[in-house]
Amino acid sequence: MKISRLGPSVCGLIMALSIPSVCADLTLAQAVQDALNYSANIRAQQDRYTAAQQQLPAVDALPDPQLYSGVANVPVASMGGVQAWSTAQNAMSARVIGINQEFPNSGKRQAARASALAGVQIAVQEVAKLQSELAISTAEAWIDLRAAEYKQRILKEQIKDSQLLTNLIKQQLAAGQGSAVDVLQSQLELLELENALNQNQGQMASAVAQLRRFVGDDATMHLSGDVPAWPLSYQEVQQHLKHHPDLLLAHANVVE
Repeated sequence: MKISRLGPSVCGLIMALSIPSVCADLTLAQAVQDALNYSANIRAQQDRYTAAQQQLPAVDALPDPQLYSGVANVPVASMGGVQAWSTAQNAMSARVIGINQEFPNSGKRQAARASALAGVQIAVQEVAKLQSELAISTAEAWIDLRAAEYKQRILKEQIKDSQLLTNLIKQQLAAGQGSAVDVLQSQLELLELENALNQNQGQMASAVAQLRRFVGDDATMHLSGDVPAWPLSYQEVQQHLKHHPDLLLAHANVVE
């Protein structure tokens, strides 16, 4: 039994992005892969899986043979000139050496092996569950930052247009057209856009910090690629529900 570095649900997530996972910029797929490589929790859980797998041969093996030795019929007192505690002076004395092998009940051995196999399966599903949760959290952080970048660009374009409009209204007022109310209204709209831009900058800083939790310093890389659209139907949900990591882990625990 082998365990892949990525669980099947995580691999499906990366493949569904249809974005190259190795590039100079940080794509969604690359962010997910970096997070999986960066996570100490996943490495620790994979080590537990490896330890559980390595115990399987020992569970099914027979106990180690035991070597025993001793002496028999050794005189404990001097009788008839025979020296006490001497194994060489009495023909009845003998040295004993042998090997003892225990054969446990086969039913118990099979039960122990089944329990060990169930433990390995649980470890497999725990790794897959951690991978899935981390992939989802990383994808959400990447999407939040990408959305904040989109909003930042749109706000800057709107501010530029609003500044042009404000200047135009001021020129019309100077030419005797329009009113001071129009100028004031355009200035208020410009101020609201600038406030929104400042707030969005704070949101971007927060999104970078959140993404940094999962991918480290790669969070400061330039993001590339669009936010993917995942059309999902009821039939698709029903079809893939049986592969949900939480359900697979619960099933492994029930079997154990």
